[in-house]
Amino acid sequence: MNILDAIGILLFILPGILAEKISHKVDFPTGRKRNDFLETVNGIALSFPILLAVTLYIRKKYCFTKITRIVEKMDNLDFLLEICLYTLIATIITGILYIPVKVFLRWIVNKFRKKYLNKMETDDKSCWRRFLIDENKYKFLEVIIGGKKYKGFLGPFSLPNEEREITLETYDDLLCDPEYNPRKLFTKVKSTYIDLEKNIVVRNYDTKDFESWLNQKKNNHNM
Repeated sequence: MNILDAIGILLFILPGILAEKISHKVDFPTGRKRNDFLETVNGIALSFPILLAVTLYIRKKYCFTKITRIVEKMDNLDFLLEICLYTLIATIITGILYIPVKVFLRWIVNKFRKKYLNKMETDDKSCWRRFLIDENKYKFLEVIIGGKKYKGFLGPFSLPNEEREITLETYDDLLCDPEYNPRKLFTKVKSTYIDLEKNIVVRNYDTKDFESWLNQKKNNHNM
């Protein structure tokens, strides 16, 4: 195996693996542990559209009609660097667009399942992700463990592929405010997360009353 063969193999394998890792960083991890073998297979599969896009562009630019012409020209260092640059650009674009395209395709599949197969819609999001992560908004939670209740604003929390852990925070400015009454400001439960195995219940409260109270205090302070 000469150096061109090694470079060709790397250009075939690495772009998809890198694109898969980029898409994983752009999105949140799933509820399942990531399998190295499946991650590699998915990465290699992503290499096909990347290489296809680069090949079509190179063919259009240099009017190549045979794959051997590309292999022969790879002896030229400038041409090799050009291919690597195009491959890197296509890899980054693929990694960023992979999740939106995946969501769109799943939407099409779910519409087909619901309309023609009379089946419910599905996705790969865990309950933990749906409950805590997907909505980018601060939350006031109540955690019930073994009959004991803990309330507070959501702080740092674990991702779906980690152990279920959250931090509940309290703010001194609120606690020192005699008008702050969480029992009156947080009364409506928006959603509830239940861990059936560990008997843990997490309630997510509606924060509209709290936001109205804050806005009223700001207005009174500015008057």
